[in-house]
Amino acid sequence: MAEAGDREHSANPAYVIAQLRRAMSGVLSHADPDVRRRAVARLEQWEGILQGMLYGSISIGSRTPVPGIMSG
Repeated sequence: MAEAGDREHSANPAYVIAQLRRAMSGVLSHADPDVRRRAVARLEQWEGILQGMLYGSISIGSRTPVPGIMSG
């Protein structure tokens, strides 16, 4: 049996997909070009997170920052 501090962490990819959809909506429909540019940057960051989750390069539950993901 696992100790309380040893429980495995997981992340729901549906949350990431929802964030991708939200950013995509901003890219496609917002009237302000600056908002659209920021939405593109967020979209790219969330794409990187989803890819990291799929390929196992992001350790879910780790507090260690991942270079280049969600910075700034």
